[in-house]
Amino acid sequence: MRILGRTYLLAATSSVAVLYGLSAQAQAADAGTRADDSKSDRTSVIETVVVTAQKRLERVLDVPATVTALSGADLVQTHADRFEDWLTRVPGVSFNSIRPGNTQPVIRGIATGSNSSTTGIYIDETPYGSSTGYSDAGIETPDLDPADLQRVEVLSGPQGTLYGANSLGGLIKYVTTPPDPTSFAARASAEYESTDGGGEGDAFRGMVNVPLIQDELSLRASAYQREDPGYINNPVLGERNDNGAFVKGVRAALRWQPTDNLTIDATYLVQDLHSNNQNVEDVTQDLRPIYGADIERRYANEIGKNENRVASLTVSYDFGWAKLLGVSSYDTLSADDHADQNNGPAPASLDAAFGATDLGGYYGTMTHTERETDEVRLESPTGQFIEWQGGFYFDHQRNNQFQSFVPININTGVVQTNLPAIEDSLLLARYTEYAGYGDVRVNVTDKFDVLVGGRYGTNNQNFSLIGTGVAQVNSNLTRTSSDSSFTWLINPRYKFDDDLMVYARIASGYNPGGPNPVVPGAPGAVPVAFGPETIVSYEAGIKQTLLDGKLNYSFDGFWINWSDIQLGTTVFVNNLSYFVLENGGQAVSKGVELSANYTPFDGLTLNGSLGYVDARLTADAPGIGGLTGDRLARVPQVNAAVGATYSWLIGSDWRPFVGANWRFNGDELTDYSTVSTRVQLPSYNVLDLRAGVDYDRYDLSIFAKNINNSRGITFLQVINPNYPGSYDAASLIQPTTYGVNITVSY
Repeated sequence: MRILGRTYLLAATSSVAVLYGLSAQAQAADAGTRADDSKSDRTSVIETVVVTAQKRLERVLDVPATVTALSGADLVQTHADRFEDWLTRVPGVSFNSIRPGNTQPVIRGIATGSNSSTTGIYIDETPYGSSTGYSDAGIETPDLDPADLQRVEVLSGPQGTLYGANSLGGLIKYVTTPPDPTSFAARASAEYESTDGGGEGDAFRGMVNVPLIQDELSLRASAYQREDPGYINNPVLGERNDNGAFVKGVRAALRWQPTDNLTIDATYLVQDLHSNNQNVEDVTQDLRPIYGADIERRYANEIGKNENRVASLTVSYDFGWAKLLGVSSYDTLSADDHADQNNGPAPASLDAAFGATDLGGYYGTMTHTERETDEVRLESPTGQFIEWQGGFYFDHQRNNQFQSFVPININTGVVQTNLPAIEDSLLLARYTEYAGYGDVRVNVTDKFDVLVGGRYGTNNQNFSLIGTGVAQVNSNLTRTSSDSSFTWLINPRYKFDDDLMVYARIASGYNPGGPNPVVPGAPGAVPVAFGPETIVSYEAGIKQTLLDGKLNYSFDGFWINWSDIQLGTTVFVNNLSYFVLENGGQAVSKGVELSANYTPFDGLTLNGSLGYVDARLTADAPGIGGLTGDRLARVPQVNAAVGATYSWLIGSDWRPFVGANWRFNGDELTDYSTVSTRVQLPSYNVLDLRAGVDYDRYDLSIFAKNINNSRGITFLQVINPNYPGSYDAASLIQPTTYGVNITVSY
């Protein structure tokens, strides 16, 4: 069964600057805010990149922290449509994923389980997702298509002072392209791709920018539709390539600049992602395919969907002596994830419980999150002896999650609606936070300055949990909790000149705690609640530009102390599994990161990155099977990336190009467990190639992704180690995929 029929949108994608390769420090990104997306000038000097990592516009080379900025145009040009395609190009960054839309980014080894998020997500000035552990916040992430992104900023290290909770490891910030009131622009693109041994896919993207009032009022609108080909087969249901994903989205942005001092931006963004099954292959516990390559056996489709909505209003006014910024936003996430819980005959306890035979279990999780945030910030001009900014922040979240474990007939895959549920639970969670923050930078000399910041916040949480079912002790639990946090930052910087800077950074981060679900029949199996977790990070680094702007690099080292870690584990009781959180002692994550970009002459761009992360427990976590010295789960020690693009001119209009990107993800260990052995997932590397020609307003390119057909495992699900004949489900990256793209711009 196909997940959705195709509908062909009038489409689009950017006319891209083909010269630029993906950069770990993003020096190839377009720093401007031009809406015409005109092709960048070909030059042997690396472009200056401006980011908003510290909520001020700054050159990335001036930010005293590790910030990676990836050009949206370059993501489109390299066909990096999903987290899977670009996250590991950032040093010290990895990910865990079972399918598009269910991906957990991991920065500097700071990762726990699927419930709590340790990587913050922002879309422009809007925080996205849930701050609690009750809506799969760690994996329900907005994996935005790059169709209309100006850039993606990845901030490494805790960002608690400016961005609050859930940014212990760092932050991913999507920066969309704003409207341009000066000129009309449009673009359209179409793409076709085919996966080796799998299915076919396509993508259509479109954008238009219209000045409604010249130099004052402008509208930018974009739309896209993308079908990612599947490559997993399910002989039980007679389906091939059943893990395809269908993505579609629209964005409308209105900018009004009635005076030089006042800017008002209104934006509405929609993205829907639907997938028919997970990207998994059934394997033994030593990772050998059970039924053959790219084969799973499921008695029902494991349907998944993520529907994202983000609305925001931003007002900025420059008084001269200070700039005032107000942001009000409202975003929603509706997620629906299903999993077949069977392997051959169902456990006998299920048959006995219902007085029937051939019964299996089908698990569904339906999550709806609504989040309203309001922020007011006042900041001083730059270039004075004391620079400052301060703000107030309000956040209200409503999370509803319904989990249902129902019987199915394993011969037909049909849900047995005539039988009661094995287990149902409804969780209603409310989260309200108030916070104030600020920082002060003292420019001691024209070369040396110190930034000091702090944030104080309080939150109140309300929880209601209702449970029913034949395998569930009926429950109706209501709890409330509250806590407060203070996060801080000390950040000295010394600039030898505009091309060389060294810095140090000490920063803290925080995640709120909360209650655990009740495990039926085993009241003492897990703690009734888990507490907050905190982090303190020590970092030092250097950034430099050399060879008259042709070469730049950044190098940093970090040491992170992590306390009261919220570690996830799975508890098995009566052949049913329960995911819970527990504070697991302490850990240290330490490492180094290096990135560099080199443009030796006109037309050639080279870039590379290398990250090393050693993240380990420094105290036992016996409740989840963790011992001092154990590596943290789901964290590779090494990741690396190399990219190259070369373009040349034929005549006055034709510019052919070729490019390659290689990335490496080191081995990692699966989750802690008290009932099964942790598995080491092997390292893998991926090589992508592309070539094409740029002529006037037209771009034609061909590409090959994962041309070495690497079998990278991005996550391993342990289904049930207590069940005879149990299997694991290994999530695999997309095999070799070939494609062609054509883009027209105006």
